[in-house]
Amino acid sequence: MPKSILFLFVILYFIGNTKAQKNVNLKLNEKEISAYWKADSLFDLGEYKNALPIYKECNPKNQYNLNWTIKKSLCFLLVGDTSAARDCFATYVSHGGYYMYGDQIKQIPLYKEIARDEKVRREFEKNTYAFEHNDSTCLYPDVQKTLMKMRELDQAYRGKDNPGISSTSIDSLNQIKLDSLISIYGWLGYKEVGKSGENASFLIAQHADLNLSFQTKCLALMKKELAEGNIYPPNFALLYDRVKVNSNEAQLFGSQVTLNETTKLFKPKNTVSLELVNAYRLYFGLETIDSYLDFMNKRYGKE
Repeated sequence: MPKSILFLFVILYFIGNTKAQKNVNLKLNEKEISAYWKADSLFDLGEYKNALPIYKECNPKNQYNLNWTIKKSLCFLLVGDTSAARDCFATYVSHGGYYMYGDQIKQIPLYKEIARDEKVRREFEKNTYAFEHNDSTCLYPDVQKTLMKMRELDQAYRGKDNPGISSTSIDSLNQIKLDSLISIYGWLGYKEVGKSGENASFLIAQHADLNLSFQTKCLALMKKELAEGNIYPPNFALLYDRVKVNSNEAQLFGSQVTLNETTKLFKPKNTVSLELVNAYRLYFGLETIDSYLDFMNKRYGKE
């Protein structure tokens, strides 16, 4: 396709897709999230007796962090309340609780102590297996294949000098395709296209910076699926920050960064609360802001 026709096609699409999208905001319980973070921090310091009362009072409605209940169960165990530890873990499993990777289950400290009941262990491992292999059981395997091809294109041209076609053009074309797919199927999460397809959908939305309306539309759709456990919570958090920054608003998780030309180190762009940023990140299953910035500086920073 000639560049001029491609450019015109993209412009016409943008004109037809400029319907304003409602701003997407998160209603989070700051007190609960602060307690969530405090309990986790005390646990990591080995202060289990101090962490336990906070764990007992903190029962988050949403389980975006897969390690949360495991740590809570271990905390009960490590202060000597074995029965409560096993009950806590069993309840999590009975509600569909799983681990990210099956081969890492045995690395959970004292796993057989908090999951003493063989039936509970089998169910937990079954839930984990189902999640880990949902690429092969998704509802729309052909759509998944399409998304993976789109992701390959995204990565092939990302950050590279290609005189024939730019990453911006690829982003625009992928956006058009994704918009067409979600108009048919709704947001493409785990159930629809598996883990791989879910991640590809997010990545395409994340890179659609030239169309904030489309990004906001995707974020709103993802928010609905977040409540259903049908998307990867960190992906939602990253797109949330992207949309906020692109809207000239403060981000929540500190994931959008800028390079300090004096120190040659990355720092978060405008963020709602640098004091609570790690609490929000933990709640959504992200690593600490320091770990994230360290990664960014090592991979993309200037010497």
